[in-house]
Amino acid sequence: CLSASARRARLYFGAALAVYVLAKVAELNDHAFLATNGLLTGHTLKHLLATLAAWLIVVRLIQLTRAGAEDSPPGRFSS
Repeated sequence: CLSASARRARLYFGAALAVYVLAKVAELNDHAFLATNGLLTGHTLKHLLATLAAWLIVVRLIQLTRAGAEDSPPGRFSS
Protein backbone atom coordinates (compact mmCIF):
# COMPACT_ATOMS: atom_id res chain seq x y z
CA CYS A 1 0.00 0.00 0.00
CA LEU A 2 1.38 3.40 -0.97
CA SER A 3 1.60 6.31 1.42
CA ALA A 4 -0.37 9.46 0.68
CA SER A 5 2.86 11.20 -0.36
CA ALA A 6 3.78 8.41 -2.78
CA ARG A 7 0.27 8.43 -4.27
CA ARG A 8 0.44 12.19 -4.72
CA ALA A 9 3.88 11.93 -6.36
CA ARG A 10 2.55 9.32 -8.79
CA LEU A 11 -0.49 11.48 -9.52
CA TYR A 12 1.66 14.52 -10.36
CA PHE A 13 4.07 12.45 -12.45
CA GLY A 14 1.20 10.73 -14.27
CA ALA A 15 -0.47 14.06 -14.97
CA ALA A 16 2.82 15.50 -16.24
CA LEU A 17 3.33 12.50 -18.49
CA ALA A 18 -0.22 12.76 -19.87
CA VAL A 19 0.21 16.48 -20.57
CA TYR A 20 3.53 15.80 -22.31
CA VAL A 21 1.87 13.14 -24.50
CA LEU A 22 -0.73 15.75 -25.46
CA ALA A 23 2.14 18.12 -26.28
CA LYS A 24 3.62 15.57 -28.67
CA VAL A 25 0.22 15.02 -30.31
CA ALA A 26 -0.08 18.77 -30.79
CA GLU A 27 3.38 18.86 -32.36
CA LEU A 28 2.55 16.05 -34.77
CA ASN A 29 -0.65 17.84 -35.82
CA ASP A 30 0.94 21.25 -36.15
CA HIS A 31 -0.87 22.53 -39.25
CA ALA A 32 -4.19 20.90 -38.34
CA PHE A 33 -4.30 22.89 -35.09
CA LEU A 34 -3.64 26.14 -36.95
CA ALA A 35 -6.28 25.33 -39.56
CA THR A 36 -8.79 24.52 -36.82
CA ASN A 37 -8.37 27.53 -34.57
CA GLY A 38 -6.56 30.07 -36.77
CA LEU A 39 -4.49 31.31 -33.83
CA LEU A 40 -2.13 28.67 -32.42
CA THR A 41 0.00 26.18 -34.26
CA GLY A 42 0.55 22.75 -32.81
CA HIS A 43 4.18 23.70 -32.25
CA THR A 44 3.20 26.63 -30.04
CA LEU A 45 0.70 24.48 -28.18
CA LYS A 46 3.41 21.85 -27.70
CA HIS A 47 5.59 24.40 -25.92
CA LEU A 48 2.75 25.55 -23.69
CA LEU A 49 1.81 21.99 -22.73
CA ALA A 50 5.42 20.92 -22.19
CA THR A 51 5.83 23.90 -19.86
CA LEU A 52 2.75 22.80 -17.94
CA ALA A 53 4.18 19.28 -17.64
CA ALA A 54 7.46 20.62 -16.27
CA TRP A 55 5.56 22.91 -13.88
CA LEU A 56 3.67 19.92 -12.43
CA ILE A 57 6.94 18.15 -11.65
CA VAL A 58 8.55 21.26 -10.17
CA VAL A 59 5.52 21.93 -7.95
CA ARG A 60 5.69 18.40 -6.57
CA LEU A 61 9.43 18.64 -5.97
CA ILE A 62 8.92 21.91 -4.09
CA GLN A 63 6.23 20.27 -1.97
CA LEU A 64 8.55 17.37 -1.16
CA THR A 65 11.44 19.71 -0.35
CA ARG A 66 9.28 21.78 1.99
CA ALA A 67 7.93 18.67 3.69
CA GLY A 68 11.50 17.43 4.16
CA ALA A 69 12.55 20.78 5.59
CA GLU A 70 9.75 20.68 8.14
CA ASP A 71 10.92 17.25 9.31
CA SER A 72 14.59 18.30 9.52
CA PRO A 73 16.35 19.41 12.68
CA PRO A 74 16.70 23.17 13.16
CA GLY A 75 19.44 24.77 11.07
CA ARG A 76 19.01 22.48 8.07
CA PHE A 77 17.12 23.47 4.91
CA SER A 78 16.55 26.92 6.29
CA SER A 79 14.63 29.26 4.02
